[in-house]
Amino acid sequence: MIGKSDDEVIPIFQKEATTKVATRIAQKLHDQWKAKDLAKEREAIRQEEAAKLLKNSEAPDTRRPSGLPARTNINNMSDEEFDDYWNKHIKQ
Repeated sequence: MIGKSDDEVIPIFQKEATTKVATRIAQKLHDQWKAKDLAKEREAIRQEEAAKLLKNSEAPDTRRPSGLPARTNINNMSDEEFDDYWNKHIKQ
């Protein structure tokens, strides 16, 4: 505090001390919030996003098959037969 009068030293010292104490308190509160509440907020955001994705997706088909699976041997088909089979059964 060189070059300052005695009347100026106390207010300057008080301002600097108050600023340092306030900064420490703010940092401590921020660290507590970060350790405790930030994890909760992140989990809430994850759950919201998962709910949005689930809402937009279709449910799987749980109906029983209407009959036995097809017993078609595509290895013995000619190219034309396979194309017909593909267009009728797969490419719907």
